[in-house]
Parts: sequence; C-alpha cells; structure tokens
Amino acid sequence: ATVEDARDSEQAQNAERAFDVVADNFASIYERNAPSRSSEIDLGESELFYGNNISMTVRGDGTELVSREVRPVEMQVTDDRSVVYEGGAVFRNDGGTVSMVRPPPLLLSEHRVHLPLVQTSSPNVESAGSTTVLLRGVSGGREVVGTSDTGLSDIDGVANLTGLDSITVEVTSPRFEAWGRYLSEEGLDCITRAGESQVECTLDLGDDYAAYIVVQSIRLSLVL
Repeated sequence: ATVEDARDSEQAQNAERAFDVVADNFASIYERNAPSRSSEIDLGESELFYGNNISMTVRGDGTELVSREVRPVEMQVTDDRSVVYEGGAVFRNDGGTVSMVRPPPLLLSEHRVHLPLVQTSSPNVESAGSTTVLLRGVSGGREVVGTSDTGLSDIDGVANLTGLDSITVEVTSPRFEAWGRYLSEEGLDCITRAGESQVECTLDLGDDYAAYIVVQSIRLSLVL
C-alpha cells in the first residue's frame, strides 16, 4: 500500500504542476491578449474531464453587474484525489478536503477592485484518460462590465465603475468553502450557504476607489 500511496502522491503533485502550467497559459490570454494557448498534459493513470458548470456573480450595491456560468476542468488522480481549474484558480481535493493552491487573478481592496472573471466554457462534456492530451483554450473575447446608473469614468482605457458603496462576489460551486476562505483572507465579509454550495462575499469600498470588472471568455477543447 505504501508504494501505491507514494505513486498516488507523486501523480497528485504532477497533476498540480500540470494545472499550474494550464493556469499560466490561460493567464496569457486574459493578461496579455494571447489569442489561444495549449497545455500538454500527460495523464498517466489519471482522467481529465470538464466538470459541471459553476456560477459566478458580481453585484454592486446589491444590483447584479454580471453573472456567468463557468466550466471547470478537473483531473481525477485517484478515487479521492483531484485537481481543478476554475475561474482562474487551481484547487486540490484530497479526500474531500478542498484547498485553493493557486489564487485567481483578483485584486480586491477598499480602494482598488480589479476583477477579471475567467469564463471557461465548452459546448461538449468531454473526457480523456491514460494518454497525453492538449488542453486548448481559445479567447472568446473580452467584455468590460459597466452600469448605466452609476456612471462610468475611464481609467487606462478601462471602464471604471463609480458611485458604488460595495461590491459583492457570489460563487456557487462544490469548492465554495475554499473560495470563501480565500475571499475572507482578501478582506471580504463572507456568508456561506452550505445547502446551496454557495458563498457570498462583500467588500465595502472607500470614497476614492477604482473598480473594473472584465469578463474574459475562454473556449476549451481537448485535442487527443
């Protein structure tokens, strides 16, 4: 059993490294406008598949600014170990204990809110196992979120949401607790609703703040 445990542990570490590369590659799309990026993943004994959509919603003073369905990518290493890429973050699930091992690209503080919502999507539910696959992400474009009633001012060519007292981020996902821990550490005030697998976190904004929300669409495909 110890040999098997050691092998499982090594596979889990390899999966995390692979997903770190995936996260870096997809970051090139939303941070540097790359049109597409592919990551080669050696699955070994693991299985790679798309999970069920999760949802991410952002509100300003209680009014919905944007809400998107996001398709996670999951690599199942053993029965109770997996690694997941979701919303720009990477999670480790080890025996039911979920931890965020790479944070999403959010910048959240009283005076600055930069919230790129990374919306991965796929028309098909695909999976692959015991092979080397390319996980490809193609930019589906970028959308800047504004509100008609709060007014928009332009900062660095990006729409800046003005006139808000608070921003709320709501995530409905099997990994809601790990999202909640991360957002709490970032200074947000979080409420969890375990029955709905949901966390809702609110940040009070200062008088002088810059806030912008961008939805980056990334279309996923598996190339076997």
